Amino acid sequence: MNLPSDEFRVARAIAECRTPALGGHVMHCDSCGHTEERYNSCRNRHCPICQGTRREEWVQERQTELLPVPYFHAVFTLPDMLYPLIYANKRALFNALFRAASGALIKLTRDPQQFGGTPGFIAVLHTWNQKLGFHPHLHCIVAGGALTDDGALRSSTANFFLPVRPLARIFRGKFIAFTNALPPPSPFLHDDLSSSTAFEKLLTKACHHDWNVYVKPPFGPAEDVLKNIGRYTIAWPYPTAGLFFLTART
Repeated sequence: MNLPSDEFRVARAIAECRTPALGGHVMHCDSCGHTEERYNSCRNRHCPICQGTRREEWVQERQTELLPVPYFHAVFTLPDMLYPLIYANKRALFNALFRAASGALIKLTRDPQQFGGTPGFIAVLHTWNQKLGFHPHLHCIVAGGALTDDGALRSSTANFFLPVRPLARIFRGKFIAFTNALPPPSPFLHDDLSSSTAFEKLLTKACHHDWNVYVKPPFGPAEDVLKNIGRYTIAWPYPTAGLFFLTART
């Protein structure tokens, strides 16, 4: 199996983690004379060994922030026709995914016909599916309700938060708008989309495609959803730690 260079570097780092390939050091106890060899860690941010402790700490910190309200699990998925473009320009379009999903949640929740207030949620990016294929999507843990401008909390029912179809349309419109702001042709775009005509045709096709957005109560407590998402979350060594508390620009 041939991997792209960045995936190959990650796979090699994980395979070599705490093995002789990365060298090591010897620990010796002056009191009892016990000697033990320890191999070095790869410290790659994708490594499950190196990130395990930090990831558990991340989940525990987020659990302390949960509120005593119903929670919902929202998933924003991008259509596979956009995968080549996204893969060739991950940084900008992953950012667009966060901005579009958060903007859609905020806009629809602020609608007076919905809650007329600001929602609270945590969003985590996943970039693969169960078969480890490229599949960028966003998991959101959303508090059921919204905070109005006058400081009142409007709660949702335990079984319904927001209508999915308008949420998906807003999400699609915002992502297309952010993506359309990229200036083709550009060297960071996919080769097949290097012309402005091909780029515009792709976005037009995506505009007429139904986008998949899932919003349902979790099958268990919000704590369980955090644990499940946390298993696949990279714990960064700074406060945002692999998840994003979004007050996104809309």
